[in-house]
Amino acid sequence: MSQLEFARLVQHGNAASQAGDLDGAIAFYREARRLSPDNPSGPMLLGAALALKGDARAAVEAYREASRLQPASAKVRHALGEQLAKLGDLQGAAAQYQELAKRAPESPLGWFLLGEVRLRLEQADAAHEALAQAVALAPDFAPALNLLGLVLGMLGRGDEAIAAFERSLAAHPADAATRLNLANALLAADRPEDALSHYERLAGDHGGIVPFGRGSALAALGRDMEAIAAFERALSLRPGWSEARQNLAWLHGRNGHLQESERELDAVLRDHPNDFMAHLGRGIAAAERNDAAAATQEARTLLSILEDATTGA
Repeated sequence: MSQLEFARLVQHGNAASQAGDLDGAIAFYREARRLSPDNPSGPMLLGAALALKGDARAAVEAYREASRLQPASAKVRHALGEQLAKLGDLQGAAAQYQELAKRAPESPLGWFLLGEVRLRLEQADAAHEALAQAVALAPDFAPALNLLGLVLGMLGRGDEAIAAFERSLAAHPADAATRLNLANALLAADRPEDALSHYERLAGDHGGIVPFGRGSALAALGRDMEAIAAFERALSLRPGWSEARQNLAWLHGRNGHLQESERELDAVLRDHPNDFMAHLGRGIAAAERNDAAAATQEARTLLSILEDATTGA
C-alpha cells in the first residue's frame, strides 16, 4: 500500500481520538496496521488508543508488536511497562524499564520508573540503586527524590531520607507531597517540633494524614488538648482509623479521662475485636480504676491473642 494511504488512516484515527471517539480511532489504527504491518507507528498508535480506552491487555499486545518492530524505542518500552504494571505484571514492567535504562542510561526517566516498580515489588535495595541513579542524572527531579526518601526510610536510613526530602523541597518549595513526606520523616526521627512546622504549612487535610501527623507531633511535645483536637479531626475524615482512636485513648488516659479513653478503645474493638493494643489499653484502664476482674479478663485475652499469633491460628 502507499504511504499516503497509511498517513490518511492515521490522520483519521488521530482526528477521531481528539474528538473522543476512541472506538473509531482504534478501527482506523487497526486498518493502518493491517495495511502496513512493518510500520511500528500503527501498533504504537493502536496501543495508545486502547490504553486510553482502559483495555490494558489489548494495549500490551499492540505495544509488544511495536517493540518487536522498533526495539530501540524508549517511548514504546515506557508505554509497554506502564500497561504491564496496570495489569499487575510488575516483573514484566520491571524488565521493560530495565531495558529502557540500559538503552538510554543517560535518561533519568528509565531509572525512575525502574525504581518505582522495584519499590512496588518490595525490593528496597534495588529500588534505591535505580532511584539514586535517577537523582544523580537529574538532581532536582522531585518524584525521584521523594521516592528515594521513602526507600531510604524503609532501609532505616532516616537522616538520608530527610536530606532527600529537604533537597526536593528546596528545588520545589510549593510541592505538598514533598513537604508531607518530610514532616513524616522528621516525626519518625523524633523531631516533633520540626515535623509540626511542616504539617502546619500544608493546606488541606490530605485524607486525614495531616491532622494525624499534627496530633502525633503535638502529643510528643506535650500539647495534649491540641493533639486530641487534631486526632478528632483525623477521625472525622476517616471514622474507622483505629490508630487515631488508640492515640486518642492514650491521650485521654494520660490526662486522667478514663471513661473517654475506654470509649475510644471500645470503638476500636467493635471493628477489630482482637486488636492487641486496644485490649492492652483496656487492661491498663481497668487497673487504673481498681477493677481487678476486668484487668484479669483483659490479661487473659492478651495471652490468647499472643498464643494465636504464635501458633498461626
